[in-house]
Amino acid sequence: DNEVNQQVARELLEQSGLVVTIANHGKEAVDRLREEAFAVVLMDVQMPVFDGLMATRALRDSRCASSGTPVIALTAGAMPDQIKKCLAAG
Repeated sequence: DNEVNQQVARELLEQSGLVVTIANHGKEAVDRLREEAFAVVLMDVQMPVFDGLMATRALRDSRCASSGTPVIALTAGAMPDQIKKCLAAG
């Protein structure tokens, strides 16, 4: 998401004692996830380069270090068809 939203999310999560890594777009997220395992991924559905759905599909690739990691989709869109697309992506 944009830098302000990233900062807000980071601060909220860090205040809860979590370690946060931010990727600026979907391809960057996939590249990081192929190299490093994470406990959970918060995935913005509408990112540049790879959107969140493309990035999640790539994450589910068995060659990815984080292929079994839970992914929580973040989006302002909550229409039934958008929810189905998120679930179908993994």
